[in-house]
Amino acid sequence: MSRPIGRVLSSSVVGGAGPRAIDRTIASVAARHDGFYSDRLHREFDPQASGEYVGSHVRRLEAMRREGMVSRLADGSWNVGRDYLDRALEYEQLQQTRNPVRAAVLSWQRLEDLPQALGATWLDRKLVGKEPDELASTGFGAEVETALRTRRQWLIEQGLAREQGGQMRFARNMLETLEARELARTAADISARTGLEHVDVKSGDKIEGVYRRMLTLNNGRFALIERSHEFVLVPWRPVLERARGQLVTGQVGGEGISWSIGIKCGIGR
Repeated sequence: MSRPIGRVLSSSVVGGAGPRAIDRTIASVAARHDGFYSDRLHREFDPQASGEYVGSHVRRLEAMRREGMVSRLADGSWNVGRDYLDRALEYEQLQQTRNPVRAAVLSWQRLEDLPQALGATWLDRKLVGKEPDELASTGFGAEVETALRTRRQWLIEQGLAREQGGQMRFARNMLETLEARELARTAADISARTGLEHVDVKSGDKIEGVYRRMLTLNNGRFALIERSHEFVLVPWRPVLERARGQLVTGQVGGEGISWSIGIKCGIGR
């Protein structure tokens, strides 16, 4: 079973706060330019860096500017100082003090499996701005940056993204397209293995069948509901787990599915 990626919003549980990989890149650029950083200087430092990747560094500096730790000049460049890593450490320690230790699952799949995974992954949501930019110092910041780079290239090869003018442009409804692809492949695999026909559901439909099991996909967790000669895949909810092997009834609404649990069903149902 894959170990999910966790997010620690305060880094005290992993040995204390410290500068992140993004900070070390900023410091490297600034060290060559008397303590100054800009997106132009970043691209000169790393010509392969995409606009989105450079933008993540600018957003980091903007967060630190609000704390008075760096300053932005009129031309859009940044005075970060030659001691930037010390300032970054101070910023991380400040965030750790403010935020209690909390953990959340970012992905139920392993980080190394995400860059070329079918389906809408945590990396994709991060790339299109659906996930917060800030990550605590959890020990895998550099690995995340590498995974994002690889994922961007994979999306380009799939025709779902392109780089234009130094900026990454993602296909409209990219996340929905990835989700549909993964669900279609999963449904086809189940049909081939069981002989059952997959049926799509839409708002207003009534679902009735036996809850068989939970499936963990890149898109999230889904419930396999089996009927006599067909099955449906719908978003999983914890309430279903106590009804494994039982008849369940659900009404699909605009904000989800309202479930009710029926009587225990036999294996052959």
